[in-house]
Amino acid sequence: MPPREHSATLHAYLDAHKENPRFAVVGPLCAIHKRFADPVIFVDGGSIRREGNEGICVGDGDSSTIPMDMQLDPQKDFSDLSFALDLLPEGVKEVTLDGFLGGRRDHELFNLGEVFHFLCRRDSPCAVFFDREIAAVTKGRWRLAIDGLFSLMAVEKSCVNLSGDCEYQINPSQEVTPLSSFGLSNIANGEISIETNNPIFVLSENIQSVLPVD
Repeated sequence: MPPREHSATLHAYLDAHKENPRFAVVGPLCAIHKRFADPVIFVDGGSIRREGNEGICVGDGDSSTIPMDMQLDPQKDFSDLSFALDLLPEGVKEVTLDGFLGGRRDHELFNLGEVFHFLCRRDSPCAVFFDREIAAVTKGRWRLAIDGLFSLMAVEKSCVNLSGDCEYQINPSQEVTPLSSFGLSNIANGEISIETNNPIFVLSENIQSVLPVD
């Protein structure tokens, strides 16, 4: 594997925000035109959304001609998103990903996979949001507010309990096999609770909040 390059600017930025519980990561397919609040990492083509000196940019340049704060070797055997996730501090509680859905199907699927592996490595509760259409959470107990259709998706065999204001509960807990349709097409009308022994994905365009339960 080619070595990752280093940048004093990048490490200084990350050190300055190491105590921040929330990070934004902006990808090549981001359609949002706004100023992102620090801390934010622009990944390769997502750098087109950078305004002024906000955030930092990382990538191998295959979807951007803008100079990166950390330029990666295009012959690497990991994705730009994987690298960006590895930069996030251990204490991060919430990560918003904008611009990582759509486009090439293989990229989209592997982006989901990299988030799953990222959450497996977390020692404390963390939630990751894809364009506010998908929420992925670490193992543990979670409270979500959803108004409408949602689906649960396991990537690894998981013991899941689902209760609260939804049409189909999983109570008592049951084993959910990877990528099965067992959690497909549920309906919530308010607050639901999820307990899982592995990271799990919640797919819905109506997620209003996601909070860990102590």
